[in-house]
Amino acid sequence: MTATPLRSEKQVPVHPAIGDKPFARMDQGDFCQVTGHQGAYYQVIYQGRTGYVRKIQVQLTGRISNEPVKEEPNELTLNDLCPVQRDAKSPVLSGTIHSESKLDTLYFFVWDARLQRVEKAMLIPLNEPSDSIGASSINRKIAMDGITAGRKVYLLEGSANGEMTVLYRTLVAVRGVFSEPRHITDRCTVSAKQATTLDVNSSWKQGPDSKPLTVEIPKDASAALLTLEWTQPPRSFTVETSDENGNIICKEEKQTGFYLDSIPLTGRERKIAVSLPQGEKSGVVCVRVYDANYPDHAVQRWEELPEKLDLVAVSAHQDDELLFLGGTVPYACRMGKKVGMVYMTNGGRKRYREAMDGMWTAGLKYHPVFFNWNDAKTSGLTGAESLWKRNNGGVDPRVTIVRFIRHYKPDVIVTQDFNGEYGHFQHQLSARLWADAVQLCKDETFDPESAAQYGVWDVKKLYVHLYEENQIMMDWDQPVNDGTPFTYHILAKDAFDKHHSQVTAFNYDYHGARYDNRVFGLYYTSVGPDEAKNDFFEHIPD
Repeated sequence: MTATPLRSEKQVPVHPAIGDKPFARMDQGDFCQVTGHQGAYYQVIYQGRTGYVRKIQVQLTGRISNEPVKEEPNELTLNDLCPVQRDAKSPVLSGTIHSESKLDTLYFFVWDARLQRVEKAMLIPLNEPSDSIGASSINRKIAMDGITAGRKVYLLEGSANGEMTVLYRTLVAVRGVFSEPRHITDRCTVSAKQATTLDVNSSWKQGPDSKPLTVEIPKDASAALLTLEWTQPPRSFTVETSDENGNIICKEEKQTGFYLDSIPLTGRERKIAVSLPQGEKSGVVCVRVYDANYPDHAVQRWEELPEKLDLVAVSAHQDDELLFLGGTVPYACRMGKKVGMVYMTNGGRKRYREAMDGMWTAGLKYHPVFFNWNDAKTSGLTGAESLWKRNNGGVDPRVTIVRFIRHYKPDVIVTQDFNGEYGHFQHQLSARLWADAVQLCKDETFDPESAAQYGVWDVKKLYVHLYEENQIMMDWDQPVNDGTPFTYHILAKDAFDKHHSQVTAFNYDYHGARYDNRVFGLYYTSVGPDEAKNDFFEHIPD
């Protein structure tokens, strides 16, 4: 079998190993011999050397051992390809997927021909292996939010017992931007239009004499989920749903403290009313209604923190958790750990949305915690700590951190560099405060109130980014442990791309390498030193 670059691509990089820099580039008209495959890559021989090429970047031709190329002829069509509206719908597949083997997993890739990189990669697990799959059943799994305009290649692959098969490939010209997952809000009647935009500066607020926010669902639609994005977490809010006859289906008061709440619906609802208590300063930034075919991995449905956490990642600002902690969050989440994400500073409402978009992409399911202390430049550590103490109502920030640790009892805490990576004082302060709190939360005489309420707690491990002693090296280039062809670096980079306000100033690949986001030092341990030095959870039983 041979492979040649797709006609829309000028050059294709050939890697000596997955994750390494390319040692050669294939030009148009070149070909390489394909000798095998590994995940999303073909193993090839090019210019007499063995390397790897992304499957999506090349067109296969020829045969291996006189056996036909594993590529299924599927007659699929792709609709809604060229949206021009901001709230454009995602592409929709129709038809049937056929395969000689029973497929257990599907992979959907979007390749940008101009940038020559994978712009979107999605894993679509199947409930049970099948050799015939209705395309409509996977549409809710395809989320095209954030896809930019330009010439793309859409590729659908299937896996049967680890063997990859190309199911569908097509060239697509995309206009505009697929900005968010599919929803049916535009078919509903919403009492406040400012609550239907994605503008964080536009919101609905309930005044002393104003009516609740109402959403009326048409009779020919069936709603499965309502989401409410707030300007700030409300103290409480009430959701009342009723059927077509005006009979109340459910009335419930909620106190989640979330920036984005999701309310499951039964499909019988025809009217939804959202009300806030008198004097509540919060408002609704964006309301969305989804039918049963919403892409469930793309629509945020946050859960409250559990009673016990396995790992807490600490970030001074919204984006540091990916730039400097690398694949920490996707790694722990994909291992099935209970992960908490804590942000120290208030970066503004827009950056809160970016943080939640990024963490949902990384695999986090528990709503992030925002301490909301000021993000500001200071003349030194003393000034930074004084600022956060004022923000904390005059209370030592260590008290708040100790209360959090005692409450959620994490086994592992991962925080930033004592030297602040590039010298940022709030990075430094955040790391020092958590290092102090790890010692203080064992002392019942420190903040006796939380000690009495939650008990004292001895954290098993505290890792500090770039700490020079007891260092470990996390391998973010290893494939994700659920059988997908993606690495933790890819997942972290995809999550960082959600920080639209930061990507012009920071680059995940550059800054993550300059301040190596794979290297951490074990600053504190109650379970002994690391031996393998490649896993946050070494010596911690499941």
